[in-house]
Amino acid sequence: MSQLEIISILIPDHSMFELLFSLLICISLGVFAYWRNILNSKGSAAAFVIGLIIAVFANIYWLISLIFFLMVIFAVTKLDYNYKQLHGVAEGIQGERGLRNVLANGSIPALIAVFSPILGLPMAGALFICSITIAASDSFANEIGVLSKDAYLITDLSHKVRPGTDGGVSSLGQGAAVLGAFIPSMIGWVLISEFNNNLITVTTAEQMPMNAYTLFLPVIIGFIGCQIDSVLGATMQRNRLISNDDVNFISISLSILIAMVILFLIPI
Repeated sequence: MSQLEIISILIPDHSMFELLFSLLICISLGVFAYWRNILNSKGSAAAFVIGLIIAVFANIYWLISLIFFLMVIFAVTKLDYNYKQLHGVAEGIQGERGLRNVLANGSIPALIAVFSPILGLPMAGALFICSITIAASDSFANEIGVLSKDAYLITDLSHKVRPGTDGGVSSLGQGAAVLGAFIPSMIGWVLISEFNNNLITVTTAEQMPMNAYTLFLPVIIGFIGCQIDSVLGATMQRNRLISNDDVNFISISLSILIAMVILFLIPI
């Protein structure tokens, strides 16, 4: 098989309007993320590249799902930000995230988009949503959980720790984790499913079915990923064996493998 044939398999056909519109969205995403202190300069550049990869190898609705995710994370990061700064649990200087964080959370969704023509859009779409719900569930648990009065180490629930401690969990944080998984799952469920029939150059048969399975599987996987993140935080991160970004990448990777097994056993 020639390189040209491989490229034609991996990269779907897009209209020029769709490609140019995607490029404009990615540029706007990078500029807005930097301007609003969502991401620093390197993080914004990485978000631009990841967004462009997703738009080219999948389609524009995957990109829009990613942008919704970024906006939701921005909102929850800024929630009671003065309190977070006062207690030393705030993200960045003004809530911004950097290059390593963007790569840790965005590289798996980008890889899923790259291999979506091979996986098939229904399965790839479900995995893509799962990858977003994992990151969102963890972010919600962290950003809202630090506002709790009490927290306990996930590996020893009798061990009380300060909210924001690596591996610490709370009832508020766990509830936030479920909410964080549900919001992007609902957004992706609408944008990447057969609901968008005839809106883009993808046939209904190639899109993800719009049913309870494709809605709630990403929620469950997102919540599982958040728990894996907490366990890694309580064991490896607390002992300085890996960084927070490593924890994010590993938890997303392991959770996506779990999702793939489930989707192979129970196809959508």
